[in-house]
Amino acid sequence: MNHQHRFRVFANSLPKSGTFLLSRALELFGYRDYGEPEREEATPIYFNYRQARNAMIKGAVEGSEATIQVGTQALVEVPVNTFGHWLEAVPQDCYITAHVSCSPALPALLERLNYRHLFIIRDPRAVLPSLLSFILDTRGLPKDHFLAPDLEPLSFDERLEFLLQGGIGPHSGLRVRGFAEVYRGMLAWRDQPGCLMIRFEELVGEQGGGSTEQQRASVAAIADHLGLALDERITAGIPGIYNPSAPTFRIGRIDSWRDSLPLGVAKRLTAYCAPLCEEAGYGG
Repeated sequence: MNHQHRFRVFANSLPKSGTFLLSRALELFGYRDYGEPEREEATPIYFNYRQARNAMIKGAVEGSEATIQVGTQALVEVPVNTFGHWLEAVPQDCYITAHVSCSPALPALLERLNYRHLFIIRDPRAVLPSLLSFILDTRGLPKDHFLAPDLEPLSFDERLEFLLQGGIGPHSGLRVRGFAEVYRGMLAWRDQPGCLMIRFEELVGEQGGGSTEQQRASVAAIADHLGLALDERITAGIPGIYNPSAPTFRIGRIDSWRDSLPLGVAKRLTAYCAPLCEEAGYGG
């Protein structure tokens, strides 16, 4: 069944929080990933630090006072006019994935260009171990993570502390934001107009430790946000959102972090993340 897409989709996420889950949900509705296949163009194929930085180097930059903050651990300040040009390159039947911190100028830009904004977040205690693992091993993606050279010489405890506290990357020279700043900068989308926040734990479904009912409710909320109807084909495809064969898939279960860390590290992580869990609505 072909869906008439009224809106393009800005599929935003905190890294390692369910980007692939959100993409799979959108593909149920017939949306295509703008990042596949990769293109040699001046516009990013998705919005993260590396893609935005490279596009700013390759392409003309249209200056403006307001900027969009692209990235999480490190940020690229992209002028609104330039970011709008990038968004305009995305076809009507596509979504583009993004790791974009809360920027006050973005909601109006997305509305003007006929986008719908979806944002997925996850328990911060689950995000950090997955993020650390991914920085050190991008699992077959074309390039290493830009922070890998900063973390590789460090011990496990030093790597974790660097992600928690932030600082200047000894190899990259980048100002790396502490995880609390990163998380709060993404969570702030929850209060922005036109943005639907989805939780990893509610979209992952029974196979990932969630529930079928919450998974279906999340997909229904996405459909409503996009002005689309659910049909039998989409409903039947919902369990397939969870796919452990994805290249960037790590463990993908709600509480996997509890069993994957030494006790002392788990206690440190729990203490650090306690305020973030309270702010984001994650308990226990």
